[in-house]
Amino acid sequence: MPPAKKIDDWGRRLRTYLSPASHRSYETLRSKGLNLPDAKTPCAVFDFTSHAIDGVGGRYLFYLVHEAIAAGFHPLFRDRYRFLATFPHKRFKRLLLELPHGVCHGDEDLPAGSILVTDHARSADRFTSIGKTILIDYEQRRPVRPDEYALPFSSHPSIIHQGHDLSDFRKGHPRKQRVFFAGEAKRPKYAKPELESVYGVLNRADAIEMIELALQEESLDPAKIRLCYRAQDRVAKSEWLPTLGDSDFFLALPGVGMPLCHNLIESLSLGTIPILQYPQYLDPPLQHGENCLVFENEDDLLLIVASAIRMPTEEIARLSKAAVDYYEEHLAPGRFFRRLMSRPGENPTVFVNAYRVPRPPVSSENSF
Repeated sequence: MPPAKKIDDWGRRLRTYLSPASHRSYETLRSKGLNLPDAKTPCAVFDFTSHAIDGVGGRYLFYLVHEAIAAGFHPLFRDRYRFLATFPHKRFKRLLLELPHGVCHGDEDLPAGSILVTDHARSADRFTSIGKTILIDYEQRRPVRPDEYALPFSSHPSIIHQGHDLSDFRKGHPRKQRVFFAGEAKRPKYAKPELESVYGVLNRADAIEMIELALQEESLDPAKIRLCYRAQDRVAKSEWLPTLGDSDFFLALPGVGMPLCHNLIESLSLGTIPILQYPQYLDPPLQHGENCLVFENEDDLLLIVASAIRMPTEEIARLSKAAVDYYEEHLAPGRFFRRLMSRPGENPTVFVNAYRVPRPPVSSENSF
């Protein structure tokens, strides 16, 4: 870590210990106790010593806790000062305080089947009634052993937190809009060179510019494509799922500095077929012509969008159903934790930054 980064890191830690607000937050949380719903519901004890769990606003912890709840566990947070004190100050970590939870102070008796989720391997020794330990690793690498797993990418925390019944937005076909995109596309934020140099994908700003030019030249039908990337066209948060669910295809363009973006997962969850360049970044990879459309380069992008525009309704319906099936099998709430629980005696390691690791490109073998 560069010296300047180390100094900033230590400064952040020191502020947490000196802040009266952080002390109040800590005391409020630790006074909760276990707060168990009953004597039989198993618990998931979250015990973290590294501030890395607070990365990206607390998204890693947010997803892990929601996965545990969906899999039938009651979340408990281990009594560690910095871990508890930062809850109100991290955007997505703070949302967890609205869910049922408790605080574990040590070796309290916990219901049978409880588990420990930790980034500190020796923490398991302090919990005599924990049956399985899930070790969280922040290294940017992909799993290589059978007991190693990559944390799946998810819908945006604000979408998960709303707890929608997705069936309300999984409309039949035909839908009102054929090809849709919404999100920022400003330069230089969405035109970072590492997207091409590191990941080998077209950045969002260039992709939108290409499509806009094709629309102006009418090589693509303007009536079939809706692009919402300007401030005046922004889709309200309350309208995001209804709007996305009323579109046949979604342009799942890269995020700021990496391919994956939450809206890819949201499109799959609604049966809105993603058009993307990085199917290999989900596990298992998405498949062109089965549950998505894949383009390989700049020229291919326009060809694939054109093929989506002219695709028959029955073919769209097939791809849409396959997209929902993929989501339900691999990404729906609780699926990942149940997978971790499915191998008795195994204490798995989960890599939360595996999605940042570059992957070899795949050929789409486009047939449309």
